[in-house]
Amino acid sequence: MKPSDVLSDFSDESSSSSSTIVADSNGFRRKQVLKTMVNQSPSLNNKVIALKNMQIDIIKINAEFLDEIYKLKQKFVEKSKPLYEKSKRIISGEEDLNDIETKSDKSTAANGAAVAKAQHDTSNNAAGIPNFWLTIFKNVTWLYKSMQPEDEPALQKLADITFNYGDDFSYTLHFHFDENDFFYNKVLTKKYVFEKMYNAEDPFLLEEPYICESVGCAIDWKNDMDLTVEVIQKQIVNNETGVAAIEKVKVAKKSFFNFFNPPVDNGKNNEKIWILSKMIETDYHIGEVLRQKIIPKAVLYYTGELIHDEFEGFNAGSDDEDVDSDEPFCMYSGSE
Repeated sequence: MKPSDVLSDFSDESSSSSSTIVADSNGFRRKQVLKTMVNQSPSLNNKVIALKNMQIDIIKINAEFLDEIYKLKQKFVEKSKPLYEKSKRIISGEEDLNDIETKSDKSTAANGAAVAKAQHDTSNNAAGIPNFWLTIFKNVTWLYKSMQPEDEPALQKLADITFNYGDDFSYTLHFHFDENDFFYNKVLTKKYVFEKMYNAEDPFLLEEPYICESVGCAIDWKNDMDLTVEVIQKQIVNNETGVAAIEKVKVAKKSFFNFFNPPVDNGKNNEKIWILSKMIETDYHIGEVLRQKIIPKAVLYYTGELIHDEFEGFNAGSDDEDVDSDEPFCMYSGSE
């Protein structure tokens, strides 16, 4: 959109979409502003157009700034990678510690009560830190609510959670699993894609980066071990003969592993579209909490020193009281 378009835009009634609103989000006030501008002298209008051209230049600079921030994030995540890898080796018991590494002061001393509670069923000779990530799941309310009892044996094999930034303006969460009885995958992934920050078609709408899409992965389940479905007996009537028979059918059920099959807006008219919208927004928020808080501060969630509910006050973009924001993983209950 060229800056001068804001003048001719007044005569087009179809231009009231939010993508073209510059002066005000209220349609009536916007028309009043445009009407005033149309009635101004050409000299004044030219000055306004010049200012808007400068505004676009400023926006381009801001877009460059945001792009550089993203590159810095990429750089420093890579710089931190050796520390995360060392943490994984300590947790798995693959690496011994020296005296310097185990020296503590008041700020780094282990929360003895929390650690004792977390490891009440393990011996002092256990390799690494058993059930490190499972303990985090149990300490963080919304992660705990995402689990079903059947999920726990699989999550005991969760060895690490990492993330990396992609070159396509995205980040991917990696859930690393040891060999287990449930699936063959060594790593399960969840990718979150950011909306393009600068759009030449609507330059005035530059915003901070926000997530616009999430992409899960296929889980290669072992035979009869799919935690996201259950087999039930259902009466099936043959349309031709009218004879009823009992058959076994698979139906979706609640599981943390539905996280890797995120909700998708297929654009179809749905009377419960608002529910889907909240599910998608909550899914995006979960990715952000894992990236920004859980992964970088995992040990503090393990000890219980960070135990507050990350979803406290979060309401998936609506004031509707029918949606319980305290249960963000309701989206992962499986398809009906």
